Amino acid sequence: MAQQTAVNWLVDQIKSDQNQKALSASEWIGVIEQAKQIQKDQLIQTYNDGYRDGQTDPDRSKDISECSNGKLYYNETFKKQ
Repeated sequence: MAQQTAVNWLVDQIKSDQNQKALSASEWIGVIEQAKQIQKDQLIQTYNDGYRDGQTDPDRSKDISECSNGKLYYNETFKKQ
């Protein structure tokens, strides 16, 4: 089964709430923050997976953490101030 995107997860939450009409505005803020965290985690994992797949070191002697840092990429790309 394919992994669900943060946007699809959020849409599911909205559809669910339309049927229940149960969440308050402050609860929705929490749901939105969860969706943002899911997206961040997915972007970091995708960066690290892409780096690992594209690594050309034939003996793969370096650990992925020594070569790539998805969190650094995320912060440099999406946390610009």
